[in-house]
Amino acid sequence: MALFIRTSGTGTDDIVLLHGWGFHGAVWNEVAETLVAQGRRVHQVDLPGHGHSPPANTPMDIDALAEAVQEAVPSRAVWVGWSLGGMVAQAAAAMNPTNLRALVLVATTPRFVRGPDWPAAMDPALLAQFGHGLTTNWRATLSRFLAIQSRALRVRATMFHPAPDPGALANGLVILQNTDLRSRLSAIVCPTLVLLGERDTLVPIEVSKHWSRLRPDWRIQCLSGAGHMPFLTHHAEVSSALAEHGRSD
Repeated sequence: MALFIRTSGTGTDDIVLLHGWGFHGAVWNEVAETLVAQGRRVHQVDLPGHGHSPPANTPMDIDALAEAVQEAVPSRAVWVGWSLGGMVAQAAAAMNPTNLRALVLVATTPRFVRGPDWPAAMDPALLAQFGHGLTTNWRATLSRFLAIQSRALRVRATMFHPAPDPGALANGLVILQNTDLRSRLSAIVCPTLVLLGERDTLVPIEVSKHWSRLRPDWRIQCLSGAGHMPFLTHHAEVSSALAEHGRSD
């Protein structure tokens, strides 16, 4: 399917930026500007039904999302995925290991909801509340989701422009509820950096020890004082972490 992608910069190092649930590629604007100034070529993706990308004709799972993005962006790029976008990036790196040059996972996890063997995650009941809210008042539900994540109020001005497709929002919640990528992480071969927020209430910082257990070779960086949107609240630190990761020169 055709995805809307905003490409900027004339460099030879490609970076793909993937947003989280309910947002669109413009949430990365500040990071994109910094990366372009560093000589990178940046691709801000709108996932299906978000931003300017049309919704999918049928519900999609995590692999279908990953395939759609891979078909739309250059090969051998560095992928940076935040939250749901980070799960898409993990799936892409696992299904086609040689296609990604490097991977950066921002405030994300291989399993979004809590389970008996996965305690550092979101309460499934809270995710179910979001699903119910979508059927009654999706704008209020998204605003509540944003309030939980960050106090960066400037995001509110662009969050609903363009408005996300309600069906895509519901599909995204199903993906967050059902996806578990832990068994597939061993297939990822590219250099990987995980950035986590110390005060993240959706992807708790405690997940860092589980990341380290699953992939002890990956670099895990905890951002002091950051919540679920560190690229906004800790822009300089995130930009610094991205500056050299996966460069081809």
